[in-house]
Amino acid sequence: SMVFPLARLPGVALCLFALVGRSRTESCDHADCSTCLAGNAADGPRCKWCYATQSCMVTESAAGITAPCPSYTVVQDVCSCQPGTLGSCEDCVAEPGCVWIERGSQNRTANMVGGFAVVSTNGWDGVCWTGGIFGPTNVVDTISSTGASMDTVRAADEWFWGQCGIRNRFFGTTMVLIMASAAVGACVLVFSVTNRQSSTQADDEGARTTGRQY
Repeated sequence: SMVFPLARLPGVALCLFALVGRSRTESCDHADCSTCLAGNAADGPRCKWCYATQSCMVTESAAGITAPCPSYTVVQDVCSCQPGTLGSCEDCVAEPGCVWIERGSQNRTANMVGGFAVVSTNGWDGVCWTGGIFGPTNVVDTISSTGASMDTVRAADEWFWGQCGIRNRFFGTTMVLIMASAAVGACVLVFSVTNRQSSTQADDEGARTTGRQY
């Protein structure tokens, strides 16, 4: 298949999505992220939540797929981190199921009718997203239409979880090492106490045996 950068073919991409993206008439007139994405079916999402405009948009609208909304989600779980509402690292990481994406990228491949693809990359910066101690989750999604699809793969270069000082997996690794050290220390302590008790019991038994001999 042929691959073209989207920057060189914006008009072609818009026209093709306009042609193939009108087969569904799903309404996306919803006021909040969770309601917007609640009706998305397993065979392909109908609606997406746009961060920039804080609005629900039809996924198959040609205008909605490109410039007017470069950053969006079609996954309802992401709504728990309220993209666009938890607009700072501190607010975002206060939620244990969220990570703050300081800097990242979104790589999109539009698989067009005829077997060729149009690719584009744009920033994924300053967004609160679902995730945990080892990074963001729900980073891949696909929007499908009649004869075409849009694949999005997100990659976070810098992110924070639980705090805003230590980036990426360094914080998680540090926490794991601390917990591992604490576990080892606890095991050593238990082993030491057990040995001390065994030694004391042995000494007492020895003393009693000696007393009986006398």
